[in-house]
Amino acid sequence: MARVVTWYQDSFLVAPTERRYVETRGNKHILTIKELQPSDFGNYSCVADNSLGKNKKFMELSGRPSPAVFRSAPLGRSKDSFNLTWLVESYPPLEEVRLLYRKVLMNESYQHPSKWTDVSPPFENREPNTHLMSYNIQHLDPSSVYEALVQAKNRYGWNEVGERQYTCINSVPLR
Repeated sequence: MARVVTWYQDSFLVAPTERRYVETRGNKHILTIKELQPSDFGNYSCVADNSLGKNKKFMELSGRPSPAVFRSAPLGRSKDSFNLTWLVESYPPLEEVRLLYRKVLMNESYQHPSKWTDVSPPFENREPNTHLMSYNIQHLDPSSVYEALVQAKNRYGWNEVGERQYTCINSVPLR
């Protein structure tokens, strides 16, 4: 069964160059882009076509930072504080980071969030592309549930705010 795989960037055929090339390893078809440049950003699609039909998959290559992934350990809390740790990937250096957190009032049938607290935690652009950051949130109410999200900005804009950027902070007094 002959199969044809074609790559597109923003609906235009991707022409192989010294920096962009396609390779096939068994059933895997890989587009590699070396020395990434802003002109490489866009929506990419891979179209596979054979006698059984056609299938298409999409992905976006963007200069914006990745969504934050929380890495906090459950032991990162004390009586009234929580050390929140997260990871953001960004091709260019970060320009700004925002941490928003709030207490969630809840019982078995009711959940009501309070207002967001907005913090600009200090950060350094030390490692290329990967930024591990943390902030110690203090003055939390004992036995309460908090949620947090992180936004990061570079010269291409703010990262996406998605479901996986939320985490619960349960401030429970240590005995």
